[in-house]
Amino acid sequence: MNNYQVLFVPGGWASLKSESLGADGREELRRYVSVGGGYFGICGGAGLALQVDEGLGLLPVSRKPMAERLPNFSGSIRVRQGGSHSLWLGLPGETPFQVWWPSQFELLKPDKIQVLGRYGDPESDFFVSDLNVCETEEAGLDWEQLEKVYQINLNPERLANEPAIIAGKYGRGRVVLSYPHLETPGDVAGNMALFNIWHDLLSSSVLECPDDSDGTKAANIVPVDEQSLERVRQMAREAENLVALGERHNLWSWRNPWLLQWQRGIRGAEFGTIAVLLQGLVRELERTGGMAPPYPAPSSWKIETQLEKLVGLWSLFRDKGRALLEDEARNLNDKKVNNGEALSPRARDLRTEIFNCVQCYGSKSYGGLYRQLLDQIDSLVLATLLADLSC
Repeated sequence: MNNYQVLFVPGGWASLKSESLGADGREELRRYVSVGGGYFGICGGAGLALQVDEGLGLLPVSRKPMAERLPNFSGSIRVRQGGSHSLWLGLPGETPFQVWWPSQFELLKPDKIQVLGRYGDPESDFFVSDLNVCETEEAGLDWEQLEKVYQINLNPERLANEPAIIAGKYGRGRVVLSYPHLETPGDVAGNMALFNIWHDLLSSSVLECPDDSDGTKAANIVPVDEQSLERVRQMAREAENLVALGERHNLWSWRNPWLLQWQRGIRGAEFGTIAVLLQGLVRELERTGGMAPPYPAPSSWKIETQLEKLVGLWSLFRDKGRALLEDEARNLNDKKVNNGEALSPRARDLRTEIFNCVQCYGSKSYGGLYRQLLDQIDSLVLATLLADLSC
C-alpha cells in the first residue's frame, strides 16, 4: 500500500469486502489512510468505510436505519452541489448522476463531514423497486397505498436533500464517499466527477509514490489457446440464451446494454451479472490473448485448472438456473408471489441452492452456487487485466 497515493474501492457488498480483508486487512487500510493515503469509495466501497460493525470507521457516518430510508432505488437522479469542491469543476451545480440500489448515509457528527452533493429530483428513468417514479406519479398512484402493498418505503421524497456524496478526514488522509456510481458506463457527467475527485485526491496527497515497482505487476503471461477461448465464448452464448429465456417468459427485459430490469420478486440481477461478466471475459481474452496469475501466484494456479473450474460451475448454474426460471414463470401470474411467499417447493429449493436464500431481499451478502461462479469469473477477469498490465 505504501507505493500508492489513493485507494479506490468500487461497489459490491461491503460485508464481503470486509470479510475478505479480515481484521488484519482492515487495520492495514486504517493505517494507510491515517498516514496520508486517500480513500475513494463508491456505493459498497463507501459502505466499507462507515462506522458500522463490518466497517473501517474512517468517518463518523453510519447507515440510515432501514425503516427510515428508501431501500430500493435506481437510475438517474439529480444531485445538487453541497459546497465548494473540485468534484464540480466543469459541471452544473445540479447534475444527474446514476445510483444503483445504494444505502443512505446517517451523519453521526455532521460538523466533521463535508456534504459535497445532496439528492434532488429524480429523472425519467428513476425507479423505486420495479416502479418507474415518473410513470407512477403521472398515473396518479398513491405512494402510501403502494407502500402497504410492497411493505417497504417507496416514496422518493424520502431522498430529498439527503447527502449523496460526502468527504472528511481520517488522520492525515482524505476520504471521499459516493453512493452515486460515478463510474457508470456512458454517464459523461458522472465520469467527469469521477476524474475530478481522483485528480483532487492525487494532487493533494501527502504520500509520495516511488519510481520503482513493488513487484505487484504480473511476472508472466500464460497464453490462452483458441480451444479454451472458444469454450469461454460458448459459455457466454449460453448465458445470453439463459437471459433470453427469462425475456420470453416476461421475467425481465434489458434496461440498458448491461443491466436487466426484472419483475418484483424475481432474481434478475444475478443472471444479468453473470451474462455481462462472461461477455467481458471473452472481450478481454480476445484483446490480451492470455492471463497472468495474481501476485504472488499460488503454486496450484494453472490456467487449465481455472478454466475447468469455471466450466463446471457454469454448467451447474446454467442447468439449475434454467429450471428455476421455468418454475418462476409458472408462478408469475400468481398474485401472491412476493419475495418468495408463493414459490413452489422446487423453486424454493433451487433458490436456496443457487443463491443461498429464498427471500433474498435485505440480505447483506450473497452466497450459494452464484457466489462460487461469480468469484471464479472475477478471478479470471482479474487475470486478464494483470496480463494487460504486463504487456
